[in-house]
Amino acid sequence: DKVDVGSYTAEATGLSNPNYQLPATGTMKDYTIATADGTATVTMEGWTYGDAANRPVPASATNGIDNVTYHYDGRDGTVYNSDTVPTDAGNYTVTATFAATANHEAVTAKAEFTISKKSITATWSGLNQVYGSTSTEPVEVSLSGVVDGDDVDISFTGVKKTAGRHALTATLIGADIANYTLKNIVAMLTIQPKPVIFTVTGNVVQADGSEKRATITADDAAFSDYTVSYWQDDKKVSSPKDVGSYEILVEITNPNYRHSNGSDMM
Repeated sequence: DKVDVGSYTAEATGLSNPNYQLPATGTMKDYTIATADGTATVTMEGWTYGDAANRPVPASATNGIDNVTYHYDGRDGTVYNSDTVPTDAGNYTVTATFAATANHEAVTAKAEFTISKKSITATWSGLNQVYGSTSTEPVEVSLSGVVDGDDVDISFTGVKKTAGRHALTATLIGADIANYTLKNIVAMLTIQPKPVIFTVTGNVVQADGSEKRATITADDAAFSDYTVSYWQDDKKVSSPKDVGSYEILVEITNPNYRHSNGSDMM
């Protein structure tokens, strides 16, 4: 029996039933075996950007896998059109073309795969500071996990100079950022109020009927954001001059400063 593609002639040469006999003519018939459609499949596993690329895995019982070519197209917003395996993060389709054989037509098969973005981490430093300090480490952020040679850097916003808690946000910059996702994007900058130490002198005086006031001195001679008041028996005394003991209340009016005990009063 013929199985390969081609044109053939079949001839009847005998019958299995002895009660019949073949005619003298018409015992030959021409016939053709045409090329059949091929069948094939291809699979391709995705990977993470920066890792070694996977390769297509072809299979065909009709055409074999010795003569297979591949083409790659982007999909779902990814722009790509090449016979070369893609390297950037995105969504792709591979088309495998299995060459024709003597008995089967060429056949194509498709598979979808994804190159995932690479996760990289922002590392923050200098997040705890004291207002006005020149010795405090400045806020910095660095990256880990960037593929060698890629144009990827990091910037951040939200830095303030006043005391308080301030949210910082990091952003990737550079030509290759589409291949990455950034972790640890947000950090909290804490700037503590600067402590001020006050010294009280001249607080023991002789009553003579005139107003008396102690001398209040801050350890920073240039600091003046505070008020001084005098109290006696839980009442504010605007002009202490009578004999007795008075409480001296120093209240810091600038939120960037605090008393050394953590308060804004003493």
